Amino acid sequence: MEKLRHDPEWVARERERERERRLAEQAFRAEETPILQDIAHAGLRINSVWDLVNASQSYPEAIPVLMKHLPIPYHRRIREGIARALTVKEAKGVACRVLLEEFKKSDDPSPNGFKWALANALSVTADQSVLDELIELAADRSHDGARDGIVRALANFPGDERVVDVLIDVLSDETVAGHAVTALGKLKAKRAEPCLERFLTHPQAWVRKEAKKAIEAIRRTDR
Repeated sequence: MEKLRHDPEWVARERERERERRLAEQAFRAEETPILQDIAHAGLRINSVWDLVNASQSYPEAIPVLMKHLPIPYHRRIREGIARALTVKEAKGVACRVLLEEFKKSDDPSPNGFKWALANALSVTADQSVLDELIELAADRSHDGARDGIVRALANFPGDERVVDVLIDVLSDETVAGHAVTALGKLKAKRAEPCLERFLTHPQAWVRKEAKKAIEAIRRTDR
């Protein structure tokens, strides 16, 4: 590194990279300004929408603003922050429709990116009004692993045999199988027990653990 610091070409490249980084950050902040202003008008002052993610206090006044701005084609990092900020119980039954529509439109292939964040938000916010569509999306393998939050969301709807049917079906899809195991355990789906036993020897430890928990939960209901 000491040698590189005396190399004029390296120093020039580093300076240019730093200049580009600062410009990108300035552009990002400027693009985020409209949503921050709207949230401020709602009575909450923050420096970034990401300040809301995992915040210790609830922010119900910001939920309508976040919903309004979610469909706007901001930088993907801003949109991901909005989706993650909507992953709260205060948005249950309120934000699920806009989250669902954006999930359907998104083609973000990145793991744990915007599309994944939308599905994760639905695992917290979905209510009966979107259940039919959740079942369809869970079965649609074109959404790949981004739909693991959709699969997890189905655990919130006990008593609907269509939910159990689709969860058993997606056990054959390795991209979401582990989450389906977890959901079936939470539902205590008796007829899923034979299908879950093979996951006791799954290569991934967390899936084996979830399968064991699921089977134990199902068997407890028979006592």
